Amino acid sequence: MKALIDGDLVAYRCAASANNEPLDVAIHRTDNLMRELLAQVNADTYIAYLTGKSNFRKEINPEYKANRKDQEPPRWLEECKEFLVIEWKAKMSEYYEADDLLGIEQCRVSNINDGCAFALYNETPTIIISLDKDLKMIPGEHYSWEIGTATWTKAAEFTTTTKESGIRRFYEQMLVGDVTDNIIGIAGLGPVKSKKYLSSAETEHDLFDLVYNKYDDPERFLMNGVCLWICQEEGVTWAHHLKNSELIIPNELKPVVDRTLESMTFFTKTT
Repeated sequence: MKALIDGDLVAYRCAASANNEPLDVAIHRTDNLMRELLAQVNADTYIAYLTGKSNFRKEINPEYKANRKDQEPPRWLEECKEFLVIEWKAKMSEYYEADDLLGIEQCRVSNINDGCAFALYNETPTIIISLDKDLKMIPGEHYSWEIGTATWTKAAEFTTTTKESGIRRFYEQMLVGDVTDNIIGIAGLGPVKSKKYLSSAETEHDLFDLVYNKYDDPERFLMNGVCLWICQEEGVTWAHHLKNSELIIPNELKPVVDRTLESMTFFTKTT
């Protein structure tokens, strides 16, 4: 099993836990957590990922994560990230978040291992290790480690996401939004009501129509989708997904998709 590790969360958690401790405590905890995670999933190999300095989402939504700008990061956060790069060979790619890199790699290996291609490439199956629930839209195996305080604990959990459950989770998120990332969903629709509202949908087209009908602004609909969608292929955002899919796109949305794709300078230059 190849572990795909959310380095952002490892660094943040360990740095935050050592905020009032010397640097070597934060580094020691980072190293220990990495080793524990690999042991917990019985990994033969691993890749750790970190978020790049730039972010394609901010090109179309300058307010993306803007609500975090006044939050003081943990004291040793950058040092923990640097340790992951130097000692654990963590990977970083400009314009992408760690979530995107995790999604791209897991989907790449899943596609290679589909059917007879497995015998040809013999790639090791992957498992995403993260505490981020948004990653559950990525098909494949997932693991979240135990977290808690003196009064509260969330147990470690192995889960499997199918392609169908992953795409459904994305559209549910389109309704709910993501307060932590400053993405405003549909008023009055939380996780429970969103699941119920979409329960009748059988295909992605059904999901698309139901969610689109809740938005009164094509621009905001697409902006939220691009910000919430975790890339599953290099150079393919949700705007690219819509453009290349067989979904029937409303006429008023088509020019919004085209303008958005043209505005993504990084993808325009590299695809």
